[in-house]
Amino acid sequence: MSLKKMLNSCKKQKKLFVERHGSQHFLDNGHMKFDISDIAPAWSAEDCIIALELTKDDLEKMEYGDVDASNFLSPDDPRLIEVHTIGISICFANMEVCPFLTPDKKVFFVNTEELDLFKKVHGLKFKLNTEPNEKHREYGLYVFSDSYCVGMIKPIFVYLERLNKCLGILKEGVARSLYTHFLDAGGQVSLDDISNSDADDEADGGDD
Repeated sequence: MSLKKMLNSCKKQKKLFVERHGSQHFLDNGHMKFDISDIAPAWSAEDCIIALELTKDDLEKMEYGDVDASNFLSPDDPRLIEVHTIGISICFANMEVCPFLTPDKKVFFVNTEELDLFKKVHGLKFKLNTEPNEKHREYGLYVFSDSYCVGMIKPIFVYLERLNKCLGILKEGVARSLYTHFLDAGGQVSLDDISNSDADDEADGGDD
């Protein structure tokens, strides 16, 4: 299923490269790399094209091919720092993104749809490439299964000033709601409870 989603993403992005790093090889859509070493170990770009049933007209609008590349960074490389999601997603510009937090409390964002390809990965860890001159810097976020790299993703660039203003409004609003317990899931009666209560009153004949 993940391979099919990645292939469709390549078709959508109009970029399809099978990139080899030693014994590993990745499917690359120009914005992320996804490890297909175990799923389709013998596949080339031509095999991907056949699987997608792309026509000559389709291929004229795409970039595609096979690429031999140098090995990427190992999980213990000092240029990589471990980062974590903060448990929420945000939708803006018709795209759902997931915020990540660095050890020094900086925030960056990654496309949630791309992250979903790794949902079933065992021992999932994320590390950010901090070396500005590194060859694969543009892919930024490395995705590891324990010590094995299963993919790389480019972070999303956003208008930080606008986002900061919106989050400031949200923070103030949440603080006010918390103070008054406005629609709080913790202790307040829910709308469902109110509806059920009204239904019970009607069944009992209402108020005396």
